[in-house]
Amino acid sequence: MQDFLTGKVRVGELMASDELDKVELPALEQLQSLGWSYVEGAQLSPDESDERSSLKDVVLEKRD
Repeated sequence: MQDFLTGKVRVGELMASDELDKVELPALEQLQSLGWSYVEGAQLSPDESDERSSLKDVVLEKRD
């Protein structure tokens, strides 16, 4: 995550990577170990799925 032109590390990208590795992935693993299912968010967009008509629909009623 280093800029080849300046040699500087892009802080925003590094922080995003840290959040994914240290927060999001462990949380997903914990929920899956408790029996929760994981579905990537893009698969639940109104364009890809009939489970919600808008991104504002946060409760997916068709799921078990």
